[in-house]
Amino acid sequence: MPEAPTGAGSASLRSSFAIALGTALVGLAYRLWLVPRYFGHEEEDWGNLQIARGVVESGFRWLELEHMPGYAWLVAIVSLLGFDVEVAARIVAVLSGALVVGLVAWIGARWYDATTGLVAGLLVAFQPEAALYSATALRESSYLALALLGVLLCGERRFAWGGASLAAAFLIRFNAFFSLFPALLIAAAWSWRRDRKAAIGAAISAAVLGAMTAGWSVLYRLHPDGGSFNFWGGVLGRNTGGAVGDLSGPEHVEAVLEAVLGLAFRVMPGHLGPAVLLCAPVGVAVAFLALRRSQDEAFVRRAWLALCALGTLGLLFATAVVSTYEWFHNLYWKWLTPSVPFLALLGVHGARVLARSVPAAVARPLLAILVLSTGLAFGLQTQNQVDASVRMYGVQVRTARWIEEAYIEDIAVVADGIPAWYIGRKPSDRVVIRWTDPRVPSERAALGRFLFENRVASVLWFREEWIGAAEKAPYLAEGVATELGPVTLKPVAWSHEYGMIGYAVEQAHAVPPPKMQPPDGVWFPPEGQ
Repeated sequence: MPEAPTGAGSASLRSSFAIALGTALVGLAYRLWLVPRYFGHEEEDWGNLQIARGVVESGFRWLELEHMPGYAWLVAIVSLLGFDVEVAARIVAVLSGALVVGLVAWIGARWYDATTGLVAGLLVAFQPEAALYSATALRESSYLALALLGVLLCGERRFAWGGASLAAAFLIRFNAFFSLFPALLIAAAWSWRRDRKAAIGAAISAAVLGAMTAGWSVLYRLHPDGGSFNFWGGVLGRNTGGAVGDLSGPEHVEAVLEAVLGLAFRVMPGHLGPAVLLCAPVGVAVAFLALRRSQDEAFVRRAWLALCALGTLGLLFATAVVSTYEWFHNLYWKWLTPSVPFLALLGVHGARVLARSVPAAVARPLLAILVLSTGLAFGLQTQNQVDASVRMYGVQVRTARWIEEAYIEDIAVVADGIPAWYIGRKPSDRVVIRWTDPRVPSERAALGRFLFENRVASVLWFREEWIGAAEKAPYLAEGVATELGPVTLKPVAWSHEYGMIGYAVEQAHAVPPPKMQPPDGVWFPPEGQ
């Protein structure tokens, strides 16, 4: 099919490729720099390692239905090249994140102009969530790469391929259906009288995405761990249960308003920056107004992009209404991420429209203020998230690494959560005993005998209720040396904010002593000590 015109201001293929490649390399370098400094958004980063390992060991026959399987499959495929799942997970995430940056720059250069492509690409290269969540084992960047590719292909009238890409994105995050499927239907309905061929194409893309969604729903219904067509029910239940269950009618309304207004006026300004937040609505309005005046292909594509932005934002705010978490909950940051590329493109275009509508003497200092304030917002937010990840999760990961390096493999560890998932990312003779294991006793002397008889070298205690350590061994919450019959537990690591205390188990002969001391920086004592 011959390529449709992109508009008078669009960059040439060569220039567009250069801009996309250059910004993608910048994004790649920045993400590689973040990898050793960032320890993840939450437990999901490290839990994904266990899912990917399960896929590999099952020969791609195992499905973990709590998460869509696409990211785990990609990680498992890369791990077959000889990487352990941690390295494979980061490879997939980092390369996907760089691809997202390149796709944003390409769309901006081809659908708008070279400047829009360059600036939007750089915005996504350094936007906190777009960068951080593609420097760790999260699904966001892989989902966005496929979703953006699908949006690009649909905009270029490669509708069947676009639908296939969106269907693949759905297998990584099911919100592709709830945000982009409505956009496809609206595009098909709007185009029916004006461009019958485009309307049929959009309907084809929607049908491909819808067929994948229906197929997954049937699989979920038939799977022993599913049992219903409502594949989103588990996620919805986890994100609403405790938040609104005890609220009365007026309290519920107040909670919804606080969540929505906090998301709009607290979260989005801090994470998107003032330039994008103020100018993206202009970009959306200009896209739809221009389409009313002309059916030029460039205007059609920009309106399609605006429609996708509204779809992702609509799902974001619908999620806020349903969940009613307090506005500062970090899940909002992750739920915002799919909207970032669309808002960056529309925001840059909106800023350029505004700059052309005012005198240069006003536009230049105004743009300089917006750029500086956006850079400051990005830098502060990124640093805050990196620091929090070090305190919350870095201590746990570094403690798990120390256990691997300091002890022989033929020992056991009592742990759960991130350290257990990290240690279990690759096969070894090291045994991880969960706190929920019925063999683990709660009485002091009995626990000591259990640790001695099972050659346990380290005990990682957690305050989190779902782990069970606080219920079975509340006497370990003080973080002091504790005698338990034949063994003594001595604290070696403490993540105060998260509530993890790492103990080394000292005993006469059952376990050889560690070969090295715990590394500096893993001891975070409680306040006042």
